Amino acid sequence: MLKILRNIKYFLIFSIILGSITSYTFAKSLEDTVDHIDEMQSHSSDAIMHGELGHASDAAAHAKTAITHGKAAIQTLPNDHKSSKVALPHLRDSIHHLSEAVSHGEQGHANQATTHAQQGLAHAEAAALQFEAIRD
Repeated sequence: MLKILRNIKYFLIFSIILGSITSYTFAKSLEDTVDHIDEMQSHSSDAIMHGELGHASDAAAHAKTAITHGKAAIQTLPNDHKSSKVALPHLRDSIHHLSEAVSHGEQGHANQATTHAQQGLAHAEAAALQFEAIRD
């Protein structure tokens, strides 16, 4: 009987430790996702600003950086978080529009690059809204 109680005690301790590690990992992943989405928004805004100024190549450079953060945000999305399912399509759409912004910017088409960067930013903002409670 004493051996059974000792095994139960060890199991409970193990469960508590495992639960703490899992919670920390989940929270860290969400924090990373939110940080990448924030950077994606920031660089998308910079791409828009440069595009509006007619600096097509600078708009493309910022859109590329935004794409990098968007892809990283997708990689860090927790699979079992309800907001991830809603945010994922927005992140993919944002990356698509930002890729178009890069293409147009590299061709010197600042106006088209700006338009796609604006659409990319709109989708990044929609994704960010899914994690608004985490930011506060």
